[in-house]
Amino acid sequence: MGPITGKELFDRACDFADKITDGHREKILAHATAMTVHSRHETKKALFFRLLGSVTNANMKAKVIWGSGATIQQTANELRKALLDYDASEVLKKWGAGHEALLEHLKKGVTRAKDARDSGDRSIWLQFAKSTLSAAAFVESFPEVGDFYRWAEQLIEDPRNSAALPLVISQEVFGLGYTLACDFIKESGFPGYGKPDTHIRNLLFDLELCPRDAPDYVVQRRLIELAKEADVTPYTFDKVLYLIGSGRFDDAGLAKIKGQRAQFVESVRRQAQR
Repeated sequence: MGPITGKELFDRACDFADKITDGHREKILAHATAMTVHSRHETKKALFFRLLGSVTNANMKAKVIWGSGATIQQTANELRKALLDYDASEVLKKWGAGHEALLEHLKKGVTRAKDARDSGDRSIWLQFAKSTLSAAAFVESFPEVGDFYRWAEQLIEDPRNSAALPLVISQEVFGLGYTLACDFIKESGFPGYGKPDTHIRNLLFDLELCPRDAPDYVVQRRLIELAKEADVTPYTFDKVLYLIGSGRFDDAGLAKIKGQRAQFVESVRRQAQR
């Protein structure tokens, strides 16, 4: 198969998503274009909450911390109360001296934490407690939420520094990592970012658009290049490919289905041979 451009890939992804959802292209695109620079968090509490959402946005962590179905909302309500309405300053005042105390506090107030198994440093809830304190410290390093955005904008003013922002944040927050830092950034009003996760990485590799063993920042850079060719934001490009690869069309208000990566790749290859 010859090289495919970002525009060709995006157009084919939209056509494929439309087909497998019985004509819901507009709804999918509405979901994929929802994030703009006007979608930024207005408070530090919202910034803190988003950061905790991203640090747990991996399959095993998400299931252990948030659960599924109605449990997700219950856990969110319990965590909001336990973490003092996501007030990073107050969290640090009460438990900043050590994550063990915070973990014990969570076990008393959060149903899912009460059943946490004691497995030392491998305990996901223990990791979450560490992440919570480091996330709170990061948020509190900015006097106001606007200061975070000014800092971030200054860091990425030069496009060549686009990889630097998630790298810095990933070093500040325990357990975040580069990919989840990208998730935090793109969901915080930076549509110039995607999330170079397994779904995106494997899909780009299958289409010979990126080496499988490429570092995360290289996958992110390739995603940005392809989105530019398609004349859409990396956020939008990422969302459409993610929905196809994961099957999580329920995120767009549709039915969840099995991931369609293999079927999509085969579809693209067949069209390239015509």
